[in-house]
Amino acid sequence: MPMVANAYCWQIKNNDRRNFCLAISKNEANYCWQIRDNGWEKYCLALVEKEKSYCWQTGDDDITYECLALVEAKR
Repeated sequence: MPMVANAYCWQIKNNDRRNFCLAISKNEANYCWQIRDNGWEKYCLALVEKEKSYCWQTGDDDITYECLALVEAKR
């Protein structure tokens, strides 16, 4: 399944969205670091590295609480 997701990710024109997709599908944080939007970068890092502390750095309460719930669910 990851290969299908990766192929889909490469078709996404928006760089931040493409990098987010690649990071999640490959479980590789290096793609997160390429995301320009700081909030989405931290969200991405939290999900890939399963580290709640990044969730608090998103700058958006809704994203923060969604992030915390998803990180907890991945543990």
